[in-house]
Amino acid sequence: MFAYCGNNPANFSDPSGLLFRNAFKFLEEWLFGTGEKKEYDEESGLSRKFKRSKKMRSIVDEAYQQFTDTGKLHFDGTCEFTSSDSLDLYLTAQNVSYTIDFTTEAHMEKRLYGFLVIEVQSYYTYARVKISDTYDFDLKDWNGVGNIMNNIACLSQGIFGIGKDYDWSAEYIVIYREDGKI
Repeated sequence: MFAYCGNNPANFSDPSGLLFRNAFKFLEEWLFGTGEKKEYDEESGLSRKFKRSKKMRSIVDEAYQQFTDTGKLHFDGTCEFTSSDSLDLYLTAQNVSYTIDFTTEAHMEKRLYGFLVIEVQSYYTYARVKISDTYDFDLKDWNGVGNIMNNIACLSQGIFGIGKDYDWSAEYIVIYREDGKI
């Protein structure tokens, strides 16, 4: 009865009814799409969801710290979402690859100090984050509703030819100013 909230309606709710929107969009594309690559820009709901996720914020902030300590400009890795991180991202993109590229720019800004307006140079660092994966189904253990649904989709594809795997990517930018994140 409370599957939409992980059987925990006291701590999880979905008053908007949009919790699984990304998962349903991906499944719909797999079922009825052409198999062409899908790209989601910073304005997309999926990119915004990744940007707001605690897990990706932590990864990007850690990479930024390494960038400031070492000057390294490029980072890549993988990230696994669990149902406790974000149920929508878990159902949409459990295991993803990411790249993070840093650039720094100087900007002249006017700042007000009392009655004085002073032009100062500020430095902004841009972290361009790209998350990517292939939307497909592989057989898993049969424990849990999510794995059972996954396995049904995997078997349906293998036996009946239903669904087309496709690559996707989502991008967003995180901006850091010399005195903190914007």
